[in-house]
Amino acid sequence: MDSDTGYTVGGVAEPLFPGSVFNAATFRTGGIAPNEFIAIKGTGLGPATGAVSAMTSLLEGTKLYIGGMAAFLTYAEDGQVNALVPFEVAGTGNTTIQAEFKGVQGNTVTVPVATSSPGVFTQAYGPGQVWMVNADGSFNSRSNPAARNSCVFFWATGQGLVNIPQQEGIQPNSPPFPNPLLSVGVSLGGSVLPDANVIFKGLIYSGEIQLNVLIPDTAPTGDAVPIVVTIGGASSRTDATIAIKVT
Repeated sequence: MDSDTGYTVGGVAEPLFPGSVFNAATFRTGGIAPNEFIAIKGTGLGPATGAVSAMTSLLEGTKLYIGGMAAFLTYAEDGQVNALVPFEVAGTGNTTIQAEFKGVQGNTVTVPVATSSPGVFTQAYGPGQVWMVNADGSFNSRSNPAARNSCVFFWATGQGLVNIPQQEGIQPNSPPFPNPLLSVGVSLGGSVLPDANVIFKGLIYSGEIQLNVLIPDTAPTGDAVPIVVTIGGASSRTDATIAIKVT
C-alpha cells in the first residue's frame, strides 16, 4: 500500500477523500456530529459481500477510526462502511477518519465536526418519501396520507449531544429517553410548527432520534409536503417529503 494515497486492492491504491463522508440518512457531505450515523464511500473498505451488525467495532475484517477511536459499525462492504460517530469528538472542531480492512489501513482524512447535522431517514436515503408512521400504525405514503390533526412519528440522525450521558453504542431502552441538548424544530411546507406540536424528540436508538409530531389543521396538503428538522443552527435537506390529506 502507498501510505500517502490510500488503500491497496489488487495492487491498485485508492484514496479516501473527505468528500466521501456522508450523513447516512441524507447522503449529503459536510461536518459530522457526535452520535451521528455516517456512511463512508471508497474502495477496499470491507468484504465483497455486505455484512450487517447491530453494533460492533470489527465487522468482517473492517474497522473505522474516528479521531483515533474505533467506531461502532453497522454495515461494511468493499465500497461502503456505515458507522456511528463517537460522542467524544464533540467540541474538537475537526477530527480524522481512517478505514482499515484486514490490517491494511487507508489514508487519514480530516473532516469538520459540527454540533449537529440533522438528517431525516427517507425511503431513498436522500430526497423523497420519509419513513413515517401514521396514527393508525401504517406507513405514510402517497396512497396512504396522514390526516391533519393526527400524530405521526419518524426518525432522524445527527442530533449531537443529549441531556442524559450515554455510553457509546449502548441502546437507550426505557424512559426517560435522552433529548438533544440543542433546540429542535420541525417545519411542514415551509411553516415552522409550534413547539407544542413536537410532542416527543427522544434518542430511542444510539445515533437515532424519534420525533412524534402533531400535524396542525393548517398544514398544507398533498402527496409530497416538504418536512424539515432543524437542530441548533443546522437543518435537514428540504426535499424530504410526506403525504398529508384533507380531513
